[in-house]
Amino acid sequence: MFEYAFQAVRAEAAVGQGYPEAIQVADSEAVLTGSDRDRLIRMLLRLGEDTEVPIEWNPKDRSKRRRR
Repeated sequence: MFEYAFQAVRAEAAVGQGYPEAIQVADSEAVLTGSDRDRLIRMLLRLGEDTEVPIEWNPKDRSKRRRR
């Protein structure tokens, strides 16, 4: 199921303008607590270390966190 979803989002991103619809819907419906977000960040950082892919945060993300 993951591979199917990944390919669908990737295809929408390739032909569309802006975010794929599935990501827009997920973003509008998602509710993450602060602890959920911290856990997700830890998981992403660990994944980055395990795969030797550097994870960087952009200033927009930090700005959004301050406003919420």
